Amino acid sequence: MSFVAQKFKNFENLPKPLLIIHISSKLTFGTGFGLLLASYFKIVNWQFYGWLLIILAFIIALLRRFLRPELSNGNHSKPLSLIFLSLSFVRILCRFLLLFGIGLGTLLVSHLEHFNWKLYGWLLIILSIIATIPSNYRIMKK
Repeated sequence: MSFVAQKFKNFENLPKPLLIIHISSKLTFGTGFGLLLASYFKIVNWQFYGWLLIILAFIIALLRRFLRPELSNGNHSKPLSLIFLSLSFVRILCRFLLLFGIGLGTLLVSHLEHFNWKLYGWLLIILSIIATIPSNYRIMKK
């Protein structure tokens, strides 16, 4: 089994508390990234793009279940493209929360402009990176 496939498998076997923290940190990182995007690039209509990202996240989450091909469990030499197509529900949820967080962050900045969103954006990104250290260590250790 390839290195990447093994890490995906290890991710699925994380204990539930670590898995919940890892998934929640995706939303935190996405929100922080969205805050920074909208804070640094004020020219763009972030209200429109924020809603667009949120709708796109919902569409991907809904359609992903139908687009995922069924792969046999016995095939250990899957190409990398098939590994990404066979993402589990947990990995899909991570991608959904990341996109949703970016959309949410951009909407926050576009509606409430009197806060120092750059500071909050960096704090959320740093917090999300720190929160994923135990789960990433556990995935890489196996």
